[in-house]
Amino acid sequence: KTILERIHSSLRVNRGHFVKLLDHFQHNGQLCLVYEMLSLDFFNVLKLRKWKPLSLSKIRPIAKQLFMALSDLKRLGILHTDLKPDNVMLVDEKELKIKVIDFGLALLTHEAKTGTIMQASALRAPEIMLGLPFSYPLDMWGSRPNPPVSVQPTN
Repeated sequence: KTILERIHSSLRVNRGHFVKLLDHFQHNGQLCLVYEMLSLDFFNVLKLRKWKPLSLSKIRPIAKQLFMALSDLKRLGILHTDLKPDNVMLVDEKELKIKVIDFGLALLTHEAKTGTIMQASALRAPEIMLGLPFSYPLDMWGSRPNPPVSVQPTN
């Protein structure tokens, strides 16, 4: 089973926070994947806002869904390993519902090998940089706000 098949076959764990793989086919020897239609990734949402911070009232439901998704992955024994704003998408621009995408670098927890280089260097978790054993906290590191993804203070 692929990682996405494992996620979607476990309906008791999956709470709908992951992109749905609808179909796959071969074209000119290349594997093509067909996913559900989603809106913008979080990086581009912020870019369109000219990096203006989101209010806490908008960040809170997004963060809650992201942490629920990470909890689901942990229950399934899966590490995303490439969590970043580009891999979190809005389902609809008007809603604050998100889905995690891009499981191309995902691993089953037991496949995690110390010393494996992964993640973009600017987003790399300390345990990866130091060549230490890694597990679920790796994805928590990826879920943290990056410098341009800051929260707007409220008075």
